[in-house]
Amino acid sequence: MPINFFGKSPVTAPPSVETAVAEVMAHLQARRPVDAEARMREHVAAVVAFAGERSAAFNESQAGLAGVLKMLGKTRDSLAAFQAAQDWEPPIEDAATHKDWLTFVTDYGQELGAAGELAEAETVLKRGLAGRLAFYGREHPGYAFGLEPLVSVLLAQERYAEAAMVQEEVIDNFAASGHPRFLQALLILGAARVASGAVGPALAGFSAPDRAKIEELANVAPDVLGAFPHPFRQPVLVEVAELAATHCPDSLAHRNLLAQIVNNEAEQDAPNYALRVEYAQKLFALLERARDYANAGHALLGLALAQGDAGDIPGATKSYRRVRIAGERMGDFAQASAAERNLGLLLSKDRQENAEAEACLQNAVALAKRSDDTEALGKAEGCLGVYYQHIERFADAEPLLISAMPHLPVSSSDAVIMRAHLAALRANISCGCDEGNMESAFYNSLCAAISAQVEAELPGLLKSVVYEADASGERSLQVSLLRSPLPEEMERLQIVVTQAEASFKRSVVERN
Repeated sequence: MPINFFGKSPVTAPPSVETAVAEVMAHLQARRPVDAEARMREHVAAVVAFAGERSAAFNESQAGLAGVLKMLGKTRDSLAAFQAAQDWEPPIEDAATHKDWLTFVTDYGQELGAAGELAEAETVLKRGLAGRLAFYGREHPGYAFGLEPLVSVLLAQERYAEAAMVQEEVIDNFAASGHPRFLQALLILGAARVASGAVGPALAGFSAPDRAKIEELANVAPDVLGAFPHPFRQPVLVEVAELAATHCPDSLAHRNLLAQIVNNEAEQDAPNYALRVEYAQKLFALLERARDYANAGHALLGLALAQGDAGDIPGATKSYRRVRIAGERMGDFAQASAAERNLGLLLSKDRQENAEAEACLQNAVALAKRSDDTEALGKAEGCLGVYYQHIERFADAEPLLISAMPHLPVSSSDAVIMRAHLAALRANISCGCDEGNMESAFYNSLCAAISAQVEAELPGLLKSVVYEADASGERSLQVSLLRSPLPEEMERLQIVVTQAEASFKRSVVERN
């Protein structure tokens, strides 16, 4: 019989990080994000107890936690986990763990760059690059994988010529080894060339007339260039779209690329209106030729928005009416309602009473009621309510705003806007559009979202969530409980609150 001299049971080895991540993904797929994060944190704690923090297992567990937190939108927490995953460097003689460590260093550098910590990102990436040079050698693709993330950081620092030179080395490396990432690298080189002011096509010298290569290029381009500044990204996407129009015009990749180009332009403070309208027209025509009428309707809505933003009111009006008629014919009353709602908003931009705008907004409500889309109804009611509030028909506005709120997701930008206007109305303020009202509505909505999530996960524990000054005078989220939580409840409460906050802020941005 073995003797335990220390009076404690030995700590058993935790399951592999792959097993833990598989369990986490199962929780996420079942829409249990709190359980997912809790499981990953539990795995990290088990690894620390068994192997300590200076171990390959700890690095792996922190990398897994970083990935989960990033998926959940908890950027600051994920950055701390990315850092922890590469703090301890395993010996180079342990090839497998050292190779993983090099990946973790690069991941941390990329996340620092995405967070705007450019100087620190460059330092970390160059440290990883030196490690890759020693481990792989300059001609190995593993070295190029560490080199490429540096390009984004150099571009963000406006070191354009240097960025292009670095990416040229990546291209040479992948070309020599026949690496499948060559096409992605070519896109990044194109963006660097645009940034550096190079004359001629961004993809100069590229020749791949076969459909498969062009389709792959169109398919990966939006993701590969997603984080690059718009002035460097958009010309490359347009160039790829022209190639796709020639070689694979009917492909899903081509359609998605056209939509991405339109969306990119719509997100800019100073958009290229002509380009946005042109590519919205191309996307609509492509879908209409394919008789994909449902998606064609969405594309036509996008075209109408582009035309309206460009100041082409007659063109936008014509497009919105086409969407409404098509939606009614197909029984898609939510889409028809969206068209009427957007047209009403366009015609009422001057905040003056406008009979045509009012008729459109009223019709949007009627059409939404014929659909089974409660969110469409909430948007229509809310927009009509805001219109009435802007023209000082307060008695008509209030019931519409009250009715709209339960129909809208609490984390949507629409709900924030409606809540701001309703609060202003109740405070005898004519409009809720000013910055103070919007900020107050944002935090009221945030508190409501957190309260709902805590009550769902830990019923009977929460007293209130408010955003107000703490003891130091700084405004922050203040969570009050009805009783003292158990230790396991406290840990879960922290996860729930931070997840709800991250999810709310991400939803508002995505829906805006």
